[in-house]
Amino acid sequence: MQIPIKVTERLLDSVAFLNSQYGVAFNAMVTMNFGQLGISGKSDKSLALTKMNQSLSRKIDRHAKNRRTEDQHHYLFAHECSRDHGHHVHEVIVAPGVLALGLQPWLTNWARRHFGSGIDPKAIHFDGRSHWQYEKIARNQSRIVGYILKTTEPTAVISRHGHASYLHTLLGRKRSQHSFPMDVDKIAGTSQSISIQSQWDAGYQPEENWEDLLSEDNLIKYVRRRDSEELIEQLRRIQN
Repeated sequence: MQIPIKVTERLLDSVAFLNSQYGVAFNAMVTMNFGQLGISGKSDKSLALTKMNQSLSRKIDRHAKNRRTEDQHHYLFAHECSRDHGHHVHEVIVAPGVLALGLQPWLTNWARRHFGSGIDPKAIHFDGRSHWQYEKIARNQSRIVGYILKTTEPTAVISRHGHASYLHTLLGRKRSQHSFPMDVDKIAGTSQSISIQSQWDAGYQPEENWEDLLSEDNLIKYVRRRDSEELIEQLRRIQN
């Protein structure tokens, strides 16, 4: 079972939109293992993922309110099933620097409250990294996004230079991987904040080249637009 190329394309558009519209990047990954949580039914698995995202959203909202920032819960997830780990889901998120430091114990405690104190300690795993340079921010984002999309069906795409290349190579993966069959309604998806509908509402124009979807240039576009808007506002105040 693999992620269809059309789905991966939409997900990558969402990443580029996140960068250029909000000026932030995915910097952390949460892995939820359903078997280790003691969950087996399709509806129960879906509910577990929904509950986790609702709780993360509330936590990030409180953090933003306390620090007077515009942080919100942006995420992108992809289901996977392997021989060693069974059915699990990887989700990349935007974890504000200070908040990220305590997310692993918070997620562990959250899982114990909802699924019992006897769950496997590895049932939910958090890995987050913070960088300050655009190049390193984009590189880390490309690493974790490429990882959760590693089961995308093998596809040849055309680079900006007109050369054919495998998508998994552009995503920084040595090869595409297979996933065992899973009973899921949606193999991958995003938060509403970076959905196709949100892109349409914002008048977003998708990048033309595959290489540009995870480029640091998308973050720079946000900074330039913000600086331009601030300059326009300053000019208006002077004129008034």
